[in-house]
Amino acid sequence: MIVHPLKFSSVISMTKKLTEDEYDLVVWSLEQMWLDFDPQSEQDAHNAISKLREMTEFVPVKEVAHIHQKRDLDSL
Repeated sequence: MIVHPLKFSSVISMTKKLTEDEYDLVVWSLEQMWLDFDPQSEQDAHNAISKLREMTEFVPVKEVAHIHQKRDLDSL
């Protein structure tokens, strides 16, 4: 789906913040195209990522997902 730039900017201005997942998706998309970028496009991508970082609400993780319990077999 292609979104007209003016419509996209109005969506961003209404919500003001991106979720961390939305930020990750946009950065991942840019990274997939990185080898095809000329130097100016690379700079534009860096600038876009910096601006998106400011617009993103990063929520800290409340608890660790996994804790490693050291066992006797770990030292082998």
